[in-house]
Amino acid sequence: MKFILAVLFSAVLSAPSLALDADETAALIGRAETARLRAAELEYEWRFTAKRIEEAKKALADGDLETANAKAGRALFEAERAIEQAAISEATWELAAPK
Repeated sequence: MKFILAVLFSAVLSAPSLALDADETAALIGRAETARLRAAELEYEWRFTAKRIEEAKKALADGDLETANAKAGRALFEAERAIEQAAISEATWELAAPK
């Protein structure tokens, strides 16, 4: 029993902090905005990505780090997928052309 408690205790102490940090959230918002701008440059920006970034900025300003992190994470995911979509489209556009 002592062994199990010791293992659990060491696991808890070695786990990364789950607390949200305002600086990390702001950095995530910045990464999302950078990726969104790249997607827009490629003309593949998704419809709600900018809105999610604005919602994340507002939540961060209001001190709601959980919401800000969730919105920024979703925006980053969408922007990265849009960039991937542009690359796939560039690589395979000939398949859509009539023969």
